[in-house]
Amino acid sequence: MKNILIKYQQGDKITPEDLKNSKTEDMDQLLNLVHTDLASITSRIAEANARRLIGQYSDPAWYSKITFSKRIKGQLSQILQKELSTKKKKEKKDAHELHEKTLLESLLIVMDSLLSPNMKKELMDRAMNLMKK
Repeated sequence: MKNILIKYQQGDKITPEDLKNSKTEDMDQLLNLVHTDLASITSRIAEANARRLIGQYSDPAWYSKITFSKRIKGQLSQILQKELSTKKKKEKKDAHELHEKTLLESLLIVMDSLLSPNMKKELMDRAMNLMKK
């Protein structure tokens, strides 16, 4: 499977599946590239509009093509932002869960080494009751 940056640079279509399988870092880079392209397109459209004011009209086919390109890249930007947000939230949640699991495992190791079986059971029962609330 091609990297999404390579697909974008080659003009290939980027599918939702491509985004789901991509790394967050690649998506960040692609978003920056798309925003750079959008800024360039916006600049060229503004230049064409300025020339139109002095009577120098752009080729209608070119203008249509460039405004269509801006719309498509804008849509890609929105899709990327949404997918990035989803991925980053999931990564943050996963990191938090891993931290909690590691903390609990460390606590259990300490409890095993310091507490009697009865004290350990009593603490575990109290913890379970707290989690149910």
